[in-house]
Amino acid sequence: TRLVLPWPSWIDTISNSACMAGLCLRRVCAVAEGKPRSRAMVCVPQHITPPRGVLKARTMALQLSTLVRNAELDAIETAIGASAILEIRTGGMPANVAAATTGTLLALASLPPDWMAAASGGSKAKSGTWQDVAANATGDAGYFRIFASDGTTCGLQGTVSALGGGGDMELQQATVGLVSGQSFTVATFTLTCGNA
Repeated sequence: TRLVLPWPSWIDTISNSACMAGLCLRRVCAVAEGKPRSRAMVCVPQHITPPRGVLKARTMALQLSTLVRNAELDAIETAIGASAILEIRTGGMPANVAAATTGTLLALASLPPDWMAAASGGSKAKSGTWQDVAANATGDAGYFRIFASDGTTCGLQGTVSALGGGGDMELQQATVGLVSGQSFTVATFTLTCGNA
């Protein structure tokens, strides 16, 4: 948010009082005007309403260039590393990637060395064929995890659905059911960076 203010003394007074009281502050960029050939940057507490007639505010949404968004997406594959490991399991996914893996392991697949295509237009799709020639167990796929090549460091997780089901990862089949010993293929998996 860009705040355009004259140079009133209440800004420093309120900010200091809020800090001493231990209140949370949101760093809001403000431009104090009225000083010859200069502008000063100040912080205004989130919960404080300035005197009437002093403040004019205009909300601005954060935006990233396509170049930056692509770089963020490519960094994900770089961080996880080449030849990642895909696991598909039953049930709901854990609270976060650091939490212990849950559910029955239905399938485990070694992904291609370069398992994601180069990001383009703020999106990054899977590269090559993601497939397990023989599922480990029978059950309904609930979520997936992608690990580094060591098979223990989880870098990504998300939901699994049948083709067209809208999951983070869609299987090339009409249901989420996997059968022990039978093959399965991942149809679609795409990462998208927001703030366009």
